[in-house]
Amino acid sequence: MNLSTIISGLIAILLVLYLSRLSSKFLLVLFGQTIYNFLLWPGVVIHELSHLLGAVITFTRVHGFSLWPKKIDGGTVLGSVTHEASNNPITLIIISIFPLLGGTFILWLVTMLLPQAPVAPVFNVSSEIWLNIVGYFTSWFTWVINLWQVFDFTIWQTWVFVYLTFCIAAHLSPSTHDLKYTAAGLTALSLLIILIVFISQLLGQNIGVQLAIWTMGAITFLLPLLSYAAALLLLVVIISGLAFGLKKLVR
Repeated sequence: MNLSTIISGLIAILLVLYLSRLSSKFLLVLFGQTIYNFLLWPGVVIHELSHLLGAVITFTRVHGFSLWPKKIDGGTVLGSVTHEASNNPITLIIISIFPLLGGTFILWLVTMLLPQAPVAPVFNVSSEIWLNIVGYFTSWFTWVINLWQVFDFTIWQTWVFVYLTFCIAAHLSPSTHDLKYTAAGLTALSLLIILIVFISQLLGQNIGVQLAIWTMGAITFLLPLLSYAAALLLLVVIISGLAFGLKKLVR
């Protein structure tokens, strides 16, 4: 298996999850709950529709669907999809992780609004792996700078790009509840795969190679989208973080 691709995929996923939550925190503090809900509502729509699509393609019965904020147990839920419980690990993973995939895909489409948008970096593995890790993150900052240079605020496409990026970025990461279901599904699926590979080896078959090929194909397909999402989130965190810091200084 291509180690570079696997490491790139893991780094991109972890960064997307962390930076999305961080950007959401900054934007919530900057705008307050009411304005945050109103301005960033398109991100809620994409998030919940992704959950709904995940339920539909896994043939999971949906009992409720909402795109409006409501208070539950002392907190605020911006939207929700209520569906029947499932013990199928693949179903759990698909429904829980689809907001990440759906939002990432929409971000990639939004990037097409910008002319000559730079290509996001990909991690490369060599004997000097730690130097490559530093270079990988440095290249992301370079990507953000290059992206900023192609902004033309005299055209409407740039403003639409900026607005949608903020909306989607804030709601890209699955909720804590979703991540628990994803972790449970991944654990069950991993144990099932290990069992299948073990039995296939006892029978003289090598299913593990085919599974590895499928896994690499999925990572290779998603990596460019995740790289764009992570780099755009980095841009959002830098801008919102600076505004967050200035707000604290003013106080």
